[in-house]
Amino acid sequence: MVRALFKMFNIWDFDDEDDLNFLRALAEELDAEESEEAANDERVRKPRVYLHRDREEAVISSILYKKRDALGRLGFTTEQKITSALRQLAYGTAADMKPTSSDIARLYSAHEEKHGFKGMLGSIDCMHWKWKNCPVAWKGQYTSGHQGHPTIVLEAVASYDTWIWHAFFDVAGANNDVNVLNQSSLFDDIKNRNAPVAPFTVNSHDYLNGYYLADGIYPNWATLMKAYLTPTDEPRAKFKKYQESARKDVERTFGVLQGRFHILQMAGRPHSVNK
Repeated sequence: MVRALFKMFNIWDFDDEDDLNFLRALAEELDAEESEEAANDERVRKPRVYLHRDREEAVISSILYKKRDALGRLGFTTEQKITSALRQLAYGTAADMKPTSSDIARLYSAHEEKHGFKGMLGSIDCMHWKWKNCPVAWKGQYTSGHQGHPTIVLEAVASYDTWIWHAFFDVAGANNDVNVLNQSSLFDDIKNRNAPVAPFTVNSHDYLNGYYLADGIYPNWATLMKAYLTPTDEPRAKFKKYQESARKDVERTFGVLQGRFHILQMAGRPHSVNK
């Protein structure tokens, strides 16, 4: 840098010591500035160091191990969530609907062991959800006498473990359980002969499909097992006691559903059924 300055000012050979010292100091200052700029450029061009996570271990952990929610309860694995979403996209229905043959065998065994009912698939009942912002023009068909306010009906079939195998929602609250049953698709597979064959034998009688426990309002169908309204002897009274005790599974399921999703305990605020 000193030689370049000397050549620039055309004073390579001179005797003035002050000028020489001035040029040397200027050259050192310029050299320092160039060194600082070079260091800054080097810091800018310095390649970034990325922290690589072990993705394979993370994926395996998310699949094999369940995570806990805010209440400490174990959730579903990633495989279960993906399978549920794919089934809903493929079949257009909820992933927990229409139990398979293996599910039916498990329900038969569990309900026979827990309640003593052989061939029982679950319990059926309806729940009313209050609709606060129901349009005035619709209040007549959505208001029932025993509720006193507009509601929307949910029909569900639940097993001993509070698992909902069938759900039918969106019916106006003025309908009773029989009207809702006539509109739902619960027995479409049996009617179309597409239901899984699940035979069982009770009192030396062979049956091809299972049945559901229901309360007194439901019709007298072979697929619905109701309790005796007024038992006249000890066996009928005992059967009524056990039937009503087992049918509490669906009532408990509605309670768990409302406890898990607090919005069901409040009145619905949308202005349309779809929302």
